[in-house]
Amino acid sequence: MNPLPDFCQTSINHIEYFTFDLPVTAFGITDDMIMELCVEYGKSQDGKQIVANVWAHQRKAPVKHFVYRLAIADCQDPDEAILEALNSSEEFNKIMLDYICEAAKHRID
Repeated sequence: MNPLPDFCQTSINHIEYFTFDLPVTAFGITDDMIMELCVEYGKSQDGKQIVANVWAHQRKAPVKHFVYRLAIADCQDPDEAILEALNSSEEFNKIMLDYICEAAKHRID
């Protein structure tokens, strides 16, 4: 049995990617910690939605953690639409507050 994949039979998926820094003060926390959020996204199979995965970590920390998944209607400027959806999501806000509290226990600065 050959444990290596046959790269000639794989398919490559193209995704878009962006990052942004977010101070924890944006969540009402008085601290100087900065979180880096990384967003990878692409179109759904039917092409009607943009599906995004959001990863977070303290800026300069070596490991990112998956924190949130969202889907929005397909649009001309997905980066901006994703940021708007995150900004208005109470669920994302709660998840980030919990994540920030956990990340503070393992600060690297």
